[in-house]
Amino acid sequence: MANQPPGPGVALPQVFMLPMMALLTALGGGDAILHAETKSRGEKVIKWIAIVALFLFGFTHEGASTMVTCLFGAAVVYRGVRMIGWGMNFKASPGKPRPTVPSWRLIPAGLLMILAALYLIGSALVFVSYWPDAYEGMQVAALKKVLTSEIAYGRRQKQRTGEARFYRIKAGDDSDRYAEELLHHGNVRVDFSPDAKHFNVYILPYSKFPPWPYRSWTKQGSYRADESGTIRMVWVQQQDEACPADAPVVMKVEVEEEDMRDAIEGAKPPN
Repeated sequence: MANQPPGPGVALPQVFMLPMMALLTALGGGDAILHAETKSRGEKVIKWIAIVALFLFGFTHEGASTMVTCLFGAAVVYRGVRMIGWGMNFKASPGKPRPTVPSWRLIPAGLLMILAALYLIGSALVFVSYWPDAYEGMQVAALKKVLTSEIAYGRRQKQRTGEARFYRIKAGDDSDRYAEELLHHGNVRVDFSPDAKHFNVYILPYSKFPPWPYRSWTKQGSYRADESGTIRMVWVQQQDEACPADAPVVMKVEVEEEDMRDAIEGAKPPN
């Protein structure tokens, strides 16, 4: 959270960019043309030192990785444009004869290279600051506290009245600090039965999903819990998709008698 290293959607484009360029250059026949361009040993060494330095720098922060991906992407687009130009028989520089490579290899490889580079750059841009697991984990932790508090409250009501009824939590109610912690994000819905004997808590995905076509790269958890302490979860790709009642159980909140006092002290709803 503090250092913000690049997540997969940002780091993988940086990793894939240059190998993709090398592969498509070889498949398109561009290697033969590049080898004909004479470069000194010093220029090659400086180029590889710069690439390695940029590559390592990119993994220090997601913003740095995005910048490096864009720089690598610009180089790949330039290579793709050159390959298309070679395929269209643009003349080589005077005094630098160019090997003959079929245009049916150079042009498609160049076009594919440009499209792939733009796609990878887009991935790095849309996944910056995309950390759904962090928010999801904090909300599930808050949900467990709320369930513990509700179960404790329900048991206390049953001892007093003979029937277990639960406290109706709602956004903006600061009488229960656990509920306030859970509800203030705005992606949590709580449904109580009319007699307050049953309830369901729904945690919908908090982080916005990236746009198409990058949405297919990621999923987020959608949770459902009730007065039994059972928490269910399914993976979803829509922000408003609620967890169904028959979803797999991922955890169960158990409230022991010795935990009752702490739970009630942490949340003090009115009687």
